Amino acid sequence: MNKTLLALLPEIIVTDHDTCGEVLGKGECYDDAEDVDIRGPFAHVVSLVGTWEDEGDPPGGWKVWNAYPARKLRLQFDDVLSDTPHGDAPTEDHVRQIIAFADGLDGRTLIHCAAGVSRSTATALVLIATTLGPGREEDAVAVLRHIKKMLRPHQGIVGMADTLLEREGALIAAHRAVWGTR
Repeated sequence: MNKTLLALLPEIIVTDHDTCGEVLGKGECYDDAEDVDIRGPFAHVVSLVGTWEDEGDPPGGWKVWNAYPARKLRLQFDDVLSDTPHGDAPTEDHVRQIIAFADGLDGRTLIHCAAGVSRSTATALVLIATTLGPGREEDAVAVLRHIKKMLRPHQGIVGMADTLLEREGALIAAHRAVWGTR
């Protein structure tokens, strides 16, 4: 991985809901899936919870979430591409909030969803692509693959971000070149 490219970005950690709760509550946790120790503190936390996950409780519960001293974004949608009786798909408003959150991303960032594979990695890709700017979509994918082993970024989030960031298909193409279509 190009160290100059990584130097342009804050450290981003992508994990699952349970691991995030332990990190916020205890300050550290071992992520078995990624074989890595995760230690706080974090300047920014993005929490992506499903509509079915304990009515949207944040990782570690509300007491831990409210006490954790970080800039936070909490969005509630499911890992589906369109609304179903079993879940709500992400919307353009959700993706706009993710893009807006990239402004001021100046410190360690912790992003999580239920499994730490789809919604959270797509969110990380959007934050990275927004920070790097147009023409760096393949670099954004390379950075994401460097920071997370197990991933399959949510195609719907990536597609909406491509449109909202006016990337004219470049972010979608960079995503598809690695992961195809879901």
